[in-house]
Amino acid sequence: MNKSRRSKSVTLALIPSVMLFLLLGAGLLGCGLSEAQEHYNAGVEFHEQGNFQAALTEYNQAIELDSTHAKAYGNRGAIYARQGDQEKALADFNRAIELAPKLSPNYANRGKLYMQRLELEKALADLNMAIDLDAENEKAYAFRGALYAGKGEFDEALADLDRALELDPSFVEAYMTRGRIYVERDDFDEALADYGQAIELNPSDDGAYFARGYAHAVNGNLNEASLDLTRAIELNLSSTEAYLTRGAVYFDQGKEAEAIEDLQKVLELEPSGDMANAAKGLLADLQR
Repeated sequence: MNKSRRSKSVTLALIPSVMLFLLLGAGLLGCGLSEAQEHYNAGVEFHEQGNFQAALTEYNQAIELDSTHAKAYGNRGAIYARQGDQEKALADFNRAIELAPKLSPNYANRGKLYMQRLELEKALADLNMAIDLDAENEKAYAFRGALYAGKGEFDEALADLDRALELDPSFVEAYMTRGRIYVERDDFDEALADYGQAIELNPSDDGAYFARGYAHAVNGNLNEASLDLTRAIELNLSSTEAYLTRGAVYFDQGKEAEAIEDLQKVLELEPSGDMANAAKGLLADLQR
């Protein structure tokens, strides 16, 4: 037998098998991260930066190299869902859950997708599972809270949203949903506080300004409403709901010229549909 080979074999034999497994698991006797994992990690970095196309490219590469990479499927599904491609998103979430049925985030994301598809029983089952698997999954609580709110089950919704914000006090979407519930309950102080928190966390969110402006309008605070709605329009010049609501506020304030301008803008942006019909109704009232 070759002496060097025999010496190496003896040396390896001296390493306890448990230690050998530990060394291999830590990558100390291997080559480090797999190429698929490197692409996945790069995708996560791009994802967190908001560079979704670059993240998608990296997740595609990870999956091409490792077709069993559950997290890559899950994250790619989240991007597809964000882009509005529900079929691709659902396929990826299904595959991710098939590969790793104990990963809570995939159930939460699929549950939200089912909500968008109005498959509410499936959505609730997924969100319950997400919370069963991880009692600190703030997104699952927020999504389930939104589901309960849509069904008019406000007490259950508030409990979930409170829990989501307890886990993540910077969760803008949870503040927005809870604010809408408070408006429904005519609890305007709480609603305005939540919308104010959402704006503080994300000052470029036109939706938060619109929501706060709408709450002011419903509560009769027309000057504050017009200021918030104007800011919403500055941030999003295509916001038909902001133009419509500001037009209604101007109508109530007796500012006919400004109201007409906003309502005509609604018709320019959306010539038909519910928004257009509401604008036409207000314009008809102004012409009487």
